[in-house]
Amino acid sequence: MDDDDGYSSTINAFLSSVLDRGLTAEQLLRSTTDAEFDGLDKARFFDVCENQLRLKNYDREELWRVFDQIDEN
Repeated sequence: MDDDDGYSSTINAFLSSVLDRGLTAEQLLRSTTDAEFDGLDKARFFDVCENQLRLKNYDREELWRVFDQIDEN
């Protein structure tokens, strides 16, 4: 499997998990932003991915790519 296929699988699992748990985009962003609400916090993002979204078995590098795609700051 090449890197893009792995990334596609990870992003699909991420999005499916968000939808399965009924999270809105606003809820997801509020739970992963820093205290000043001016950007995503990487530690909070991984906490949400692993604990709320139950993505513990996914490659952290792939989750980093998801994070980078979501984070504009």
